[in-house]
Amino acid sequence: PSAAAIALAIPPPELRAWMNLLRRTERGFCLIVVSLCLALATEATAATYPVVVDEPARGVLLVANPTLTDPNFARTVVLITDHGLPGSVGLVLNRATDAAVVAAIPGLADLENADITLRYGGPVGINSIRLLVRSARRIDAADQILDEVYFVNTSALLHKLLSDTRTRDDMTIQYYAGFGAWSPGQLAMEIARGDWYLVQGDAATIFAADPEHVWDELIEMLAGLWVLGENAK
Repeated sequence: PSAAAIALAIPPPELRAWMNLLRRTERGFCLIVVSLCLALATEATAATYPVVVDEPARGVLLVANPTLTDPNFARTVVLITDHGLPGSVGLVLNRATDAAVVAAIPGLADLENADITLRYGGPVGINSIRLLVRSARRIDAADQILDEVYFVNTSALLHKLLSDTRTRDDMTIQYYAGFGAWSPGQLAMEIARGDWYLVQGDAATIFAADPEHVWDELIEMLAGLWVLGENAK
């Protein structure tokens, strides 16, 4: 029945009580809806936007400021693999090369896919090869950087991983030629100058299916975070 029909059927005192109950019920329902919307928005923000951090550390991503013009690092995303008093070391994640892995490491000819190519890890030690491995299973002999992300720097361990048919299909391996290195205090100076944004690394970003767009996507999401921050003031 309509509200008007209900009003005609209820005496005035009871009508007032009924309307008050209706208002409280509507208000409670609206509060529930608003709370759900806020919870969903918070969950979507956490899932969509990167986690900004204040200090460089192992597992943190350096996202180049668009104003950074150094050709070695312009428009790059760098995973910090080591950070401490001696300085910092990292791998550029989003620069591909045309060099086949099996051409650079002939010993892998019978173990690795011939179509897999090296990535440019950085300007230092360009003839050296470093690896990142994504595995849900723990790799005890490897150096764990993040959840499901391992750093491999020995050919013996690489051969062991590739030869183990029980776990090979559960892993993703990326090969990097060279690496980035910063002397003590150098990275801190570059961050203070505004050359880098810092976000927490994760396996999904590091092993993105389309790495060449990772920098653009992170910059776009960081811009979204800044807009949200401004609107919240």
